[in-house]
Amino acid sequence: MPAVCQTTGTVPTSELVQRAEGGDAQSQFELGRVYEDGKEVQQDDGRAAEWFAPTGWPGPTTAAAAEVQASNVLTDAPAKVIVDKWSVDQAIEWEDKKIKEIYDTLRG
Repeated sequence: MPAVCQTTGTVPTSELVQRAEGGDAQSQFELGRVYEDGKEVQQDDGRAAEWFAPTGWPGPTTAAAAEVQASNVLTDAPAKVIVDKWSVDQAIEWEDKKIKEIYDTLRG
């Protein structure tokens, strides 16, 4: 039996493709993640967008937004409050700084 998809932890990638091509919205979204991640296939944002679009999720609208998402800044901020015992204000300040750094770097 083929290994499950490394990106999504679900069915084998070949089965994911079959389901996505058959119109299964969840599989389309997961296949978009596979192309976005690039573990099972060559990373390809264009192909990822092709699979995300039918699900109604437009994906990040800019390279900077995509980088903010990929860097996990938005999920790390709550973790800093819960795990590291930061105040909410500290976490928001950290998150804001990180996001601004990403946008500034990608603007050149």
